[in-house]
Amino acid sequence: MMAEAVVTVGMVWIAPQVLPGIHVADQSAALTAGLVLSLIYLFIRPLARLLAKPVSCLTFGLFGTVVDAAMVMMCAAILKERFVVDSFWWALALALAMNLVLGVVRGSRENRKRKER
Repeated sequence: MMAEAVVTVGMVWIAPQVLPGIHVADQSAALTAGLVLSLIYLFIRPLARLLAKPVSCLTFGLFGTVVDAAMVMMCAAILKERFVVDSFWWALALALAMNLVLGVVRGSRENRKRKER
């Protein structure tokens, strides 16, 4: 869990350099946005994914990324001018990048656990 929060903060910090539609006021805003997004992912995302499960089954799980993009937009709405996402498509791009990186982190953590057994 802690590793995922660190990766989320890092992705929010790196995103404005890579994605021109993501804007962060300063480094403290990037830290705040990453922490808020981590909390949203921890508490709200499971419920949202559960409610979206029927649609997600029809799209072979791709709708989960759309749910994650909505979580990014929610974080931007909470932080207003400190973390700005220009459109839903930029939120989708950030959510996709975060899912890819978090997938690698989760996979490497699973491999380490298997090797320890």
